Amino acid sequence: METLDAKSDKLYDLALAKALESEEGQGKAFSSEELVSLGIVENNDKLMPVCQNLADSQLLRFLNFENKIHFALRTRDSAEK
Repeated sequence: METLDAKSDKLYDLALAKALESEEGQGKAFSSEELVSLGIVENNDKLMPVCQNLADSQLLRFLNFENKIHFALRTRDSAEK
């Protein structure tokens, strides 16, 4: 079974690649549906611990748009500061 840290790293890397491919670039905000669609977790219930782990590491910020939670990535350099 994969650890929470391993899932978090995979989700971060895939989401960062998707963000950099998008028009918004690094500033892209993801919906929970978009993050689940990356295939690291099966549903929102399993997504939240992974997102919280990333937030605890300062790699992810929670945003509220139109009463829905979205997620924005931070670079590893920014998180380390």
